[in-house]
Amino acid sequence: MQLLGNVLNKLKFPIRVMVRHRDTDFYCPADEYFQLKKDIAYIKTTKAEGIVVGILTPNHQIDLLRMQELITLAYPLAVTFHRTFDLIEDKVTVIQQLAQLGVSTILTQGGITPIMENLVTLQNLRNYGVQIQGGSGINLTNYQEVSHYCDAIHLGSAVHYDGTWNTELDVTKLQQLK
Repeated sequence: MQLLGNVLNKLKFPIRVMVRHRDTDFYCPADEYFQLKKDIAYIKTTKAEGIVVGILTPNHQIDLLRMQELITLAYPLAVTFHRTFDLIEDKVTVIQQLAQLGVSTILTQGGITPIMENLVTLQNLRNYGVQIQGGSGINLTNYQEVSHYCDAIHLGSAVHYDGTWNTELDVTKLQQLK
């Protein structure tokens, strides 16, 4: 975590830090939840603009109580709800709940199908007072089209050398963005 703090404190542009301890699902057992809270407390001591977080109950509903605790703990940092949102069936109810909790942005591909199949959904989600950031499946070929349906986009692995998170950012790919 200290390395993260050192990096964040040197950057001059806004960064939101992903706070997540597993890549298998979005349920958060008590020990991981405790660690999330510790991580958020530390991130608040850095120059991070915000956090990216999201937790579900075992039956794929938003864990509203624990999300509220995390958002309160993170204040005044901005909070982005991550792609957990894609697993939720009733997106309108959930986006309204997230707005009430104080979430500023939702990172989503609009559902469980590829982002290019969810453009209308992304457009409709923009009507509920939360910034919609398209993510997953966005690449240098489709990012301009996707950007018409979202408030922001997340390119992620598309701007890495081999198109995965396993390599560094590719400056040439970044320079192709307009």
